[in-house]
Amino acid sequence: MNNMITSYDERLQSIYVLNLSYLLLAQRMIKQDRFAAGFSLGIEDSLIDILKDLSLPQLIQIASTDRLICRLRIDNESVLHTVTRNSRLEALQGIHAGIILSTNLVNSLAAEEELPNPNTIHSCTL
Repeated sequence: MNNMITSYDERLQSIYVLNLSYLLLAQRMIKQDRFAAGFSLGIEDSLIDILKDLSLPQLIQIASTDRLICRLRIDNESVLHTVTRNSRLEALQGIHAGIILSTNLVNSLAAEEELPNPNTIHSCTL
């Protein structure tokens, strides 16, 4: 029983550290480059505005939960396989993973906002 409590406490502590680290990193990224941070973190402008102005006690309060506040962006088995498989060009593997994640993010944002597909040709009449 004591082992279970220790394990649970360790897991809670790990989640807290990860959550607080993520929030502090997000704030730093937002302060350095708001647009790039929003894109990299996958969050909307309204959330960026809130995160940017949170105090350390507020960040600690948010981080103090038993759930992760960030999520794995790779939500597809084939994408995970693609970015982790061995490649002859291992130096480019990180770049390839970034491209895949960015493409998935852009596609999901476009679907949420129902933006027109940039690859679609639109005709215009005068």
